Amino acid sequence: LTFTNPARINSRPGNDRAQWFPWVTVDNSSGRVYVFYYDQGIDTSGDLTQSTYQFSDDGGLTWKRPMPLTDHPFKAGWGNDLGRPNLGDYNQAVAQKGELFASWAETELLPFTKGLPSTRMETPMVVFKGVPANSLKVTLTPNFNETTVTDGNGNGFIDAGEQVRFKLPLTNYVTNTSLNPTVITGIVATLSATTSTVTIVQGTSGYPSIAPGASATNDRDFIIQLSPSYVRGTPLNLVLNVTSNQGSTTLLVTRATGTPMATAIFQENFDSIPPGSLPSGWLTLHIGGNNTVSWTTNNTFNSGNNGAFHINANDGLAHDSTRWERLLSPLIQVPSDSEYVTLDFDAKYNTQDDPAFNIRAYDGFLLRIGDYGPSSSPPAFLRAILAEAFDEEFTTGSLEHLPKHFPRENNPAYLQDLSAWAGDSAGLQHIHMKLKGMAGRSIRLWWEFTQDANLTCTDVRPAAPACGVLFDNLVVQSIITVQADLSVTKSITSGPAISGQNITYRIDATNNGPTVNVSSTVSDDLPPLLSFVSCSATGGGTCNSSDNHQTVTLPSGASGSGTITLVAAISCSAPGGTPLSNTATISSSTPDPDPSNNLSTAVTKIVNPLPVMSCPADIVTTAGPGQASTIANFTVTATDNCPLPAGAIVAKPASGSAFLVGTTKVTGTATDSGGDKASCGFNVTVKAPTATEVKSIAGQHGNPVTLTASVSPTPLAEQTATGTVDFFVTGDLVGSSPLDASGVAVLPYTIVQGPGTYSINANYVSTSPFFLPSAGSGQLTVGKANQTIGFGILPNKTYGDPPFAVSATGGGSTQPVVFAASGTCRISGNIVTITGAGTCTVTASQAGDKTVMTAGTTSITPIDPATAGSIPGGFAMSGTNLAFNLMTTASYSDQITTCFVLNSITEPAQFQNPYPLRIMHREMVNDSYTLVDRTILTGRNSPNPTTKTICAKTPSLSLFVFAKAVDFTPLKISDFTLSQIPARVGTTVVLAAKASDVDTGDSNIALMEYSMDDGKTWRVIGSNYTSPTVTVSVPLNLQTGAYSVCVRAADAAQNSSYSCVPILAIYDPNGPFVTGNGWIRSDSGKAEFEFNAKYHKDSTVPSGDTNVDLQAADMHFQSTSYEWLVVSGSRAQIKGSGKINGKGDYGILLTAIDGKISDEDRMDRVRLKIWNKADGVIIYDNVPTASDIESTGTKLGGGNITIHRSR
Repeated sequence: LTFTNPARINSRPGNDRAQWFPWVTVDNSSGRVYVFYYDQGIDTSGDLTQSTYQFSDDGGLTWKRPMPLTDHPFKAGWGNDLGRPNLGDYNQAVAQKGELFASWAETELLPFTKGLPSTRMETPMVVFKGVPANSLKVTLTPNFNETTVTDGNGNGFIDAGEQVRFKLPLTNYVTNTSLNPTVITGIVATLSATTSTVTIVQGTSGYPSIAPGASATNDRDFIIQLSPSYVRGTPLNLVLNVTSNQGSTTLLVTRATGTPMATAIFQENFDSIPPGSLPSGWLTLHIGGNNTVSWTTNNTFNSGNNGAFHINANDGLAHDSTRWERLLSPLIQVPSDSEYVTLDFDAKYNTQDDPAFNIRAYDGFLLRIGDYGPSSSPPAFLRAILAEAFDEEFTTGSLEHLPKHFPRENNPAYLQDLSAWAGDSAGLQHIHMKLKGMAGRSIRLWWEFTQDANLTCTDVRPAAPACGVLFDNLVVQSIITVQADLSVTKSITSGPAISGQNITYRIDATNNGPTVNVSSTVSDDLPPLLSFVSCSATGGGTCNSSDNHQTVTLPSGASGSGTITLVAAISCSAPGGTPLSNTATISSSTPDPDPSNNLSTAVTKIVNPLPVMSCPADIVTTAGPGQASTIANFTVTATDNCPLPAGAIVAKPASGSAFLVGTTKVTGTATDSGGDKASCGFNVTVKAPTATEVKSIAGQHGNPVTLTASVSPTPLAEQTATGTVDFFVTGDLVGSSPLDASGVAVLPYTIVQGPGTYSINANYVSTSPFFLPSAGSGQLTVGKANQTIGFGILPNKTYGDPPFAVSATGGGSTQPVVFAASGTCRISGNIVTITGAGTCTVTASQAGDKTVMTAGTTSITPIDPATAGSIPGGFAMSGTNLAFNLMTTASYSDQITTCFVLNSITEPAQFQNPYPLRIMHREMVNDSYTLVDRTILTGRNSPNPTTKTICAKTPSLSLFVFAKAVDFTPLKISDFTLSQIPARVGTTVVLAAKASDVDTGDSNIALMEYSMDDGKTWRVIGSNYTSPTVTVSVPLNLQTGAYSVCVRAADAAQNSSYSCVPILAIYDPNGPFVTGNGWIRSDSGKAEFEFNAKYHKDSTVPSGDTNVDLQAADMHFQSTSYEWLVVSGSRAQIKGSGKINGKGDYGILLTAIDGKISDEDRMDRVRLKIWNKADGVIIYDNVPTASDIESTGTKLGGGNITIHRSR
């Protein structure tokens, strides 16, 4: 039988740790060779162990990389005792039909008392496992040394309620080139929990590719959340499932939980005793060896620090120094609530070890713990077990577990086959142990020193100054894990939070356990609007500061609970309605499983009572004669809950200001230190004295005259005098007349007095609240009345016709009418006789009397129409062929109305609409005579078909021609423009227009006029043009207001047309502005509105917003821009654009009346007109029949409108 050379198939030859007890088996069905063994190569130090297996499919020439058989690593020292329950003595395996079946011993962590009353613990245990041939695990293992945990509260411990982050490095641990190590790629790991009280927050992460022998950590943290109900102190078990392109594996991750609270139950540093002696209660015991060398203390082995010491020396008898010496601590009572015990001490050792085998030593010491039963009973020894047998943590300096291991040697005086502190410690090392399951026990610490027959540390390290073992600074602590569910609630107990007053907070801090003996700190940072006044606490709590940063310590004696009362002053600078939020937090060094109740916020709003204002009663005063204003003085006062700052009370306009004639609202405002405002108001009414001037007139008895009175000053300060004037002649009231806008009242009056001089008195009766009444007088001079004789038209006669009668109506005199004749006729009385062919002129005259002057002589002479001039366009010569020359010696003024009775015309249609028969009058136009149609077509003197009467109104008499109108078509007006819309007050707006009759009858343009008030009154631009087409322009200089501008034109045949532009706005950017809000009722339902409009400095477009809500139509209009704002007197108008319900393009014209300065009924009014700009369709109009420039709107159901005259 021959063998090949041995091959190393372990993971890291030369760098590996212990592998032992291999078992080899062959699967006869496939020839696969399996080997499995214990392997401590998964960690860099200590006794952490797993069962590892490998296989070869080519008779051992090549081997697969090592793979774990165990589900999780275990510590080889668990359960170990002097009976040496060694692992692996009975490991076995068999492979059949493609599957490996293996059995091995494996340990588990058991508590200190497990197995009692037996002297042995109940571990190791037997594990059996079957592994299919196709089961391949990737060669990855956790890198325990570099695993990092970040806990939620940062105290370094994992506690209930915390979110915890993990970095879990993995190591590709196979570097053996004979195993074809490879880079592991495509690594993805998924973390899972084994209990419902742990939630995976972020459980999947990738890893970089890991080369053989290298480590890498997860790309992103694994994150878990522990429930507040997680049982503190219980191990946290997690499962990491790892996949890669080379295979998969499952790794278990276990972490301790709970924040420890330590209580020292035993400690000794040996400094209180002299070297060479032991403290009271310490015992030594010789166990084996032919020479007793007891434990003692020494202060030279560790540089002057006294510690428990045992020498390592060849000091035995008969050249055999084998010995076993024990040092026992005093009895230690472990509290019944102890969750685990920590044991810490410092050790220094220098003993014989094996330089050729880095874990073997021959001399050293170890620790056993003796169990003396429950601490509630008298101590009685039960058993002693090695500390490693039940350790959860065990470190020696930077190493896990113990550094060396004794060989097996069947000598009762020697501790064989056990791990120990041995070899060279290279100075003082700190040893730490975490031991579970000792609660309520009485224990002793057994320090066991052993050495073999010969040799010491100097035989290995000749330069060693001394050989031996020493431990010092021993501390044994009982540990419980602590957590306390602290909660805090905060409330306001002082009622409303009023500025300038104190607010009281109650803070209740409660410890809901389970750990009761906990101190806590309550913190409260008072907000800047508060100033600290006082703090008090129950339960022994201490208030630690006197400023706005308050911390209150609640002692553990009160379980960290208590009631805190905080008093603070509320700043006067806090405006009313300011949110006041104050939060208290509770904290402790003890973990809190439920931080959600660690803070409590009390929220309220500061109440800032408005200042109490006092304004004077309304003031009424009178301006000086002719003055537009007067000075008014007054006092406005206010009181407040906080001292009012300087300048807090403001009146606008201020006391001592000049107040214009009219009513000015004064608003007094007090602004408190919190910026909140209160106001009061009153009116200052300034009245203006007036003067009434009566115009003296002259007239004739029986004639109409106009009585005229002028009231001044008006307008004044944008106010206009209104009312009536009562006129008295010789003391008798003859009538009343309203005052017009310019302050003039006129009354038509027919003179009934005879010739002479009479008094005219006028009393102005004011209906304006701002203009005082006044009276004036003038003189009426009466002369004799003129009289005019009415003379009928004489028909043409033929010589030889019989005599005929003429008639004339008297002019009012009591004297008879006298006729005279000249030319080819003679007259007797009123009978005319024709004496020959030619022209006969008949005249009539009448003498005057005491009231009537002598009538002038009036004559009428038929003429040839051709002698009067040519007929203008739009007319033709009438078939009557009538023309006359009228003359009179009577005096007249202004216009003369002349009526003709034409019995010779038999067609009634000539006197009916459209009135084809016209009277043309010869007049001087542009330095030449022209026939002008002066027929009166309307009113009482319009043509009458019954009486066959037709009249004309002319500036004089002379030649009249009867013609026929042939143009009845209205002319056209075009090119009507205004040079600017809107326009700033003080600038000129040029009106331009063109009138043409070329296409509508070709008559000359007879008249062009314009109107500024939508056609109510007209002003002449020009008349009697000699062309059928005329273009005109007129400069307009207008006061602030809204005007509807129209142009009207008439042709020679009295056909007319007109055209208007909607609104010409003349605005004043330095004038008043307007605000308003409220609601009105209209046919469309309730409409709510809010608006403001104002010109800013140097702006040509006003700014502001308008909102209109029509509830019934679910319509909300919101303005987007304004075009203009006009404020005149009590009226303000705004034109702008906006959207309805956020869409479209709509126009708005808003007319607002400030009733406080209105002459009507002192009621605020508004008109709202909204239209679709795309098609002009009216969407809403609460006064649809009113003019855009004259509507007074609808009275407000609620709200107010204010025109602000102060900028």
